[in-house]
Amino acid sequence: MTVPVSGAVVVGYDASESSKTAVEWAAADANRRGVDLVVVHADRRLKGGDGAADAIAEEGAVRARERVPGLTVHAVARRQGPAAALQELSAEAAVVVVGHRGRGRLAAGLVGSVAFTISAHAQCPVLVIRGNSEHLPGPDRPVVVGTDDSEFATRAVAGAARLAASTNARLIIAAAWDVPEVNPWSAAYLANVNAVEDAAQAAEAEAVSAVERAREMVMAEHPGLTVEVGTQRGRPEHVLADASEGAGLLVVGSRGHSDLVGLLLGSVSRAVLHTANCPVAVIR
Repeated sequence: MTVPVSGAVVVGYDASESSKTAVEWAAADANRRGVDLVVVHADRRLKGGDGAADAIAEEGAVRARERVPGLTVHAVARRQGPAAALQELSAEAAVVVVGHRGRGRLAAGLVGSVAFTISAHAQCPVLVIRGNSEHLPGPDRPVVVGTDDSEFATRAVAGAARLAASTNARLIIAAAWDVPEVNPWSAAYLANVNAVEDAAQAAEAEAVSAVERAREMVMAEHPGLTVEVGTQRGRPEHVLADASEGAGLLVVGSRGHSDLVGLLLGSVSRAVLHTANCPVAVIR
């Protein structure tokens, strides 16, 4: 049977606690979008025949139907790796939703995880459900988006604005700024003792300009949307993690200005998958 994936919300399910939360979140999101939900169970190591895989996928579908009665839910079983299966389906999906397995502020502890792999390779936005995932964005749960004025950040801001507008949520646009440490005995520092202060002022001004440009872009498309902006000194991943406290969703671009062109997922995007206090959307 061919499952209608085009435009649907696709969610990975393996009966783990994180995937159960992901299914419930995905069901609510599919209902908000007015589209079908496709629950996928994929495992190349599965034993017991195809029936076992079908049963797990249907278990997730039942959970989704209980969360949102009346929602059209399809259960799909794939005998392949979960990341590969979700990547294939992402070509037609509106969004792919996965649970987050890790805990703590590990810089690269889950490089091989499904959440990281699909975030790097999916052909559509990816939602990684972590932190406080009980509520979708709404009046009491803002959408937070990070920007550095890069092409990918601009896409992230646009996507975050659309989601905030459709859920009646506030949009918070955040930018981080910092300056490199300077050796106080270096020739450059001795030649200009105000170099660090000047660099800090310039970095902060650039961040302020970035969030203001993003605000102008959003207001042009969504004049009725409540938009707040803010800048903070610090590493971007830490600033965004702090801003995600109490949010319904944190949105980031897949790469930023400082990432190499060949990277599939930038350093900040990788980091916030582990540090955010709410679900994370990665926009390509």
